[in-house]
Amino acid sequence: MELLEMIGEFIAELFSEIAVWFFVFSSWMWFAVSGVSWTLFGLFFHGDLMFYICIGFTVWWFITLCIPRETKERLW
Repeated sequence: MELLEMIGEFIAELFSEIAVWFFVFSSWMWFAVSGVSWTLFGLFFHGDLMFYICIGFTVWWFITLCIPRETKERLW
């Protein structure tokens, strides 16, 4: 019986961790943090090409952030 309780607790903890990581990585906050950090990474470590790729990613993020939800659902 004790083994079944341990397995049940393990499965519950595993699903709760998966849920937390899903919400962290799917939020707009994640896109904001990653956009800024990629831009800084490209600027300081990889020269011009990577910098422009990261700027493009950040601009894309700002554009998608400004599009209303209703328009997004009709576009894609």
